[in-house]
Amino acid sequence: MFIQKHIRSIIIVIIITVSLYLSSVIYLGWDDSIKLIKNISATAWLSLIACSFSSYLLRFFRWNIYIKSLGFTIPSKLHFLYYLSGFALTVTPAKVGETIRSLYLYNHGVSYPKSISTFFVERLLDLTVVTMLASLLLMQHTNHKIFILLLAIFILTLIVLLKTTYIQKILQYGISNIKLHKIVKLLRNLSSLLSNASILLKLPSLSIGLLLGMLAWSIQAAAFYILLNELGFNIQLHIAISIYSIALLSGAISFIPGGIGSTEIVMGVFLYSFGAPKEVVILAPIIIRMTSLWFAVLIGLVATISLTKKISITKN
Repeated sequence: MFIQKHIRSIIIVIIITVSLYLSSVIYLGWDDSIKLIKNISATAWLSLIACSFSSYLLRFFRWNIYIKSLGFTIPSKLHFLYYLSGFALTVTPAKVGETIRSLYLYNHGVSYPKSISTFFVERLLDLTVVTMLASLLLMQHTNHKIFILLLAIFILTLIVLLKTTYIQKILQYGISNIKLHKIVKLLRNLSSLLSNASILLKLPSLSIGLLLGMLAWSIQAAAFYILLNELGFNIQLHIAISIYSIALLSGAISFIPGGIGSTEIVMGVFLYSFGAPKEVVILAPIIIRMTSLWFAVLIGLVATISLTKKISITKN
């Protein structure tokens, strides 16, 4: 089974995460940490979970729209389970484990290049949206404007190139002139992937994808704002959203699976720079990651188990 190939990586990441989080709590003081966590109301906990799940729903709607754009209609409930199952492997390097969806969709006639191209476009739009949200704060600081500007130029250039035929022409030239079978096969798969991606990046699909992505990640980041206020640290909404987004970008750039450690550290550093007390600096990143990243992993595992049972029943 696909997930079994990554189980060792998941276990290692979980062990590292538990070690980091426990070390942070012990450093702060076990009693103080527990006391602060207990002060978070049940309503606040439900709000954090609701924000995360709403974000997953919106991202699934986008994914479903894209799969339909490629000419495939999958039963909604089953497709939703396929999508959620990818979250079980979201802590694999570069989130490649999320392509487990491709294995399920293949049984419905969706070729690997088509589903992987959808995954590629999804990641590209997420990067675009999170960069836009991060810019709410970074654009206020001259030292960071160049970083956001360069990243925005890179993303826009990539989208434009994918929408044009230039890359396809280069790939077709390579396919026609290169004699090595393995390289030709790789170029053909890449050509197919980019061809499907260009369909999803046409203006109507691109606009819908960006809108749903913006809503999804704004809601997810708003949970961070809710948490900070619940912990007694008052901060403006746009600053909280931006700090959360900057931390996610930092985690992605670090190439550490799930951005474990790097994301939390960047969140803490920014909170400290805005005058947050030590307990908020340490606990807020841990709590928000537990109710977003690790909540997603948990849901993904439940979805995977459910699908495994369905497949087992079907075979019998």
